[in-house]
Amino acid sequence: DQPRSRGLGDVYKRQIDDNFLSPDDLNKLADSIVLLPFELCPSIGAADDGVLGIKGSNFLDRLIVVSEPNPGEDSHPLMPIAKDLVNLFCKKHGFNLLDFYRTRVNLTPLSKDPRPLIPHVDLRNKYKHYILLLFLNDSDGDTIMYDLKVDGDIHAQEDLSVLKRFSPKAGRAVLFDGDYFHAWEHPQIHDFRLSLIANISVEKIDG
Repeated sequence: DQPRSRGLGDVYKRQIDDNFLSPDDLNKLADSIVLLPFELCPSIGAADDGVLGIKGSNFLDRLIVVSEPNPGEDSHPLMPIAKDLVNLFCKKHGFNLLDFYRTRVNLTPLSKDPRPLIPHVDLRNKYKHYILLLFLNDSDGDTIMYDLKVDGDIHAQEDLSVLKRFSPKAGRAVLFDGDYFHAWEHPQIHDFRLSLIANISVEKIDG
């Protein structure tokens, strides 16, 4: 499969919408999210979820709770929720949606260990794509975007520097280039951190 991407380009490594969803929209979304099937996941699965996880003493892979369709599982109840949100974001910010590859809801519980989860790149780099990240509650526990793009080489934690942090805020949406290694932190103050991600290919509408 050939990667498809005509999206933000190098000028726009990220796009942030602090008020993508209103409190009323979030309340309606929460009613749907609580009905999703969730399961315990012993790790983020960086070795499977990405090209490889950049492991080291700076990072710690640990328990999260997820709701995620299997590949091709269009009947999963998360699919219409995520697709509606992606289409809403694209309409608001002037994008054409080219492909929708994957979606997932992550519930990350409190941990007193400050180390982020393992930095990784989604989809094993099979597709050039963007990540739409939607924060569903106010929490601590940043998503971290590193300055290193996947290049097929094996890297160590010393190769990573933080490019940008995205802090959870209920209703905040972030679109960023999926070629960048990224990770997120467990909350250390709030009981949990709830987010929805979608891996997509988009193009900017001219004009």
